[in-house]
Order: sequence, then C-alpha cells, then structure tokens
Amino acid sequence: LQHRQVVRLDLEHGDVGGRIAADHLRLEFAAVGQVHDHFARAIDHVVVGEHVAVGRDDEAAAEGGAAARLLRHLAGARTDLSAEKLTAVRASLDARRRETARLLDCTGVQVTDEVAWGTGVRIYRGGEPAVVFCHSGAFMLGNLDTDHHLCVELARQARVTVISVDYRLAPEHPYPAALDDAGQVLDWVVENAAVLGIDPGRVAVAGSSAGGSLAAGLAHRAAACA
Repeated sequence: LQHRQVVRLDLEHGDVGGRIAADHLRLEFAAVGQVHDHFARAIDHVVVGEHVAVGRDDEAAAEGGAAARLLRHLAGARTDLSAEKLTAVRASLDARRRETARLLDCTGVQVTDEVAWGTGVRIYRGGEPAVVFCHSGAFMLGNLDTDHHLCVELARQARVTVISVDYRLAPEHPYPAALDDAGQVLDWVVENAAVLGIDPGRVAVAGSSAGGSLAAGLAHRAAACA
C-alpha cells in the first residue's frame, strides 16, 4: 500500500463527451501499485454517485473494471480546445451557464453587473468583507455566468460581497492578461471600497480551478507589493 494512489474525477453534465444522464457524477478510485493498461485489477474502492464498492471480491473487481472502462471512454472524449473547435465549445458552455444563472434563486443577495476600469465584474452584495473571485474554465473558457451559483452561495452563506472578474481569455489574450485583469479589479475594489460599501481591510481573493491559480497569483503579487 506504500504506492497507493487516489484519483478523483468530477464531471458536470454536458461538459465532457456530450450530456451525461445524471446531473453530477463523482467517480473516485484508489489504485494500489503501478497504474498501467490493466489497472482495473488494482482498483479496490469505487464511488459512482451514491454507490460504493469496497474490497477485492469479484463484485468489487467488476465495479473496478467498469470504472476503468468509463475512464478510458472519457479520456477519449475530453473537451477539444483546438483553435477550430474553441468557438463552438465556448458557445455551448456559455449558453448552458447563462440559462442556469437565469434560473438561479438569488434571494438575500443583490447582484449587479458593472465595469471596473475596463474589466467587466459581477458584484454579489452580501456583507462588508469582500472577495475578489476568478471563475473556472482552463484559462480559455467561461465568463461571469460560469460560477454564478458558487458566487451567490459564497455571498449568502459567508455574508461577504463577491466581485467576480470577467478576465480576458487565452489564447487570444495570453499570460499575463488574465492575471493583469484580476489584479486591476483587486486594486479597483480597494480604491472604491467606500462606494462599494465594503471594508478595505478585509479583502480576500478566491477562485475555482484555473481561477484558483489566478487567485494564488494575486496573493503573490499583493505580498510582493506590500
């Protein structure tokens, strides 16, 4: 067990390989030893949705084989972000997220779209502390609708004001464009704290997936400038 590896795979419907029957699928497996073409034999823990198979008996081995086949299928159906496909992928993702955002209940959170020194932002007012948030999307996908649900819940549950950044996307705008946009919004938030109704002494940065990397970059930049 000294070489035990744990892999988690999170998928939202429609993002990979077409529409998946369940709204959300979580597949987790732990593989012991070297992972190779026959790694299904080494799988001893499978979680698919609410179903759990544990152990090395025949039933668990069968579930492990099914998990391995699913992983191979998904690897072959991963999102194609090549130049000729990127526009279509963006349009499909944006349409789904736009509809999800439109239907979301935002009770208790005031949501407005504004412009921060040339960069679009969506502000979720839930309290005086502020969080500058960068959405997910592999640096190439997404917009203010992408993590709308997450931002609403963060503002509502944490009682903070979330400022979500509509940063420029690659490859049209290569590094450090996205980081520069996020940094500009962070500066704008602090400078306009009184107008925004936030506490400039309690400003955090956060993000999802690629946005988490941008948030980390913002933290490093802020520390270097302190």
